[in-house]
Order: sequence, then C-alpha cells, then structure tokens
Amino acid sequence: MTKESNNTQQVLQCMTTEHFVLQTARAATIQEANQRANLFLTSVSSVTIALSFVAQVTEMVCLSCCSA
Repeated sequence: MTKESNNTQQVLQCMTTEHFVLQTARAATIQEANQRANLFLTSVSSVTIALSFVAQVTEMVCLSCCSA
C-alpha cells in the first residue's frame, strides 16, 4: 500500500466513525423528544378524564341539593 492510499483509508474510517456517532446522537435526541411528547399527551388525557369525573360528581351533587 502506498502512503496516500493508507491516508485515504484512515480518513474514510474517521469519517465513517463520526457519521455513526452523529447518527446515534440524532436517534437519542429524537427518542427523547418522542418520550416527552408522549408524557405530555398522557398528562393532558389524564387531566381531561379527571375533569370529566369531577364535572359529573359536581352536577350530581348540585342536582340532589336543588331538588331537595
């Protein structure tokens, strides 16, 4: 092997490694963003269901107080 082809192989190996590291970091960032969005939507859904339960109970209490 010539010195130039050896140097080319080293550069290619460094570039491949750097690309792999950047892909891994990108995938981790996307995964974290998806997890945060999922947590947010779960929280919003839970609060909506809790509010509907509270509204039903409050309406039942008000109707029983008013009819008496």
